[in-house]
Amino acid sequence: EPGEKRETQSKILLKQISSGMKTFEAQRTHAKPTLELIEKLDRILSEMENSITNLREELQSCLEDCVKEQRKHTDSSSISENQNISKLASEKAGPSRRNLPAEVIALEVFLQNSGGPCGGWDQSDHRVFMKIWMKHRGKSSYREEVLQYLPGKRLKEVKQHEEWHQDLLSLKDQKKEAIQRWKANKAEEQRQKLKAAQRREEVAEQRRIRNNNVWYQRLKDFREMLAREEEKIKQKKDTMTQLA
Repeated sequence: EPGEKRETQSKILLKQISSGMKTFEAQRTHAKPTLELIEKLDRILSEMENSITNLREELQSCLEDCVKEQRKHTDSSSISENQNISKLASEKAGPSRRNLPAEVIALEVFLQNSGGPCGGWDQSDHRVFMKIWMKHRGKSSYREEVLQYLPGKRLKEVKQHEEWHQDLLSLKDQKKEAIQRWKANKAEEQRQKLKAAQRREEVAEQRRIRNNNVWYQRLKDFREMLAREEEKIKQKKDTMTQLA
C-alpha cells in the first residue's frame, strides 16, 4: 500500500536523523573542538536538516494521500448509490417477461387458445354481446336480447361465449391479484436489498473512518517526533556556535 510505503520511508528518515544525532554527540564529546571537527559537525547537521526536509515532504504526501482516498471513497459511494437507484427504478417499472407471474401467462395462453380478446367472435358481435351483458348485469335474461340483436347466433353459441367470458373475467381477476402480490413482494425484496446495501455502506464508512483516524494519529506522532528532532538540531547548532 502507498501509505505503508510512505510510513516505512518516514521511519527510515527518522532513523537517519537519530543516527546523525548520536554521531554528532559522539564527535562533540570525544573529540577536541578543532576547525576540522566543526566542519564535520556542520556536515552532520546539514545531513540531518536534509533528512528533516525530506521527512516533512513525506508527511505532506501522506496527508494528501489520505485526502485523495477519502474523496475517492466519497465519489465511489455516490456512484454506487446512483447505480442502486437506477436499478431500483428499472425493477419498479414492472416484471420482466421471464419473471411474469404464472397467472399473467395463464391469461395470455387462454386468449391465444380461445380466439383472442373477442373469444373467436367478430368484434362487432362481441361488442353487442358485452353491451347487453352489462345492461343485464350478467343475468341469464340477457340471452334472449342477444339473440334478437344477433340473429345469426344460436343459444348454444351464446352460452359458450358466456362461459368464455366468465373464464376471462376470472383469469383477469387472478392476474390483477398476482400483480399486486408481485409488487408487494418486490417492494419488500427491494427494501431488504436497500437495507443490506446501506448496512454495507455504513460498515465501509466506519472502516474508512478508522483507517483515516489511524493515519492521522500516525501523522500527528511523526510531526511530534519531527518537532523534537528539530529542537535537538537547534540545540546542536547552539553548541556549534559555542564551539566556534
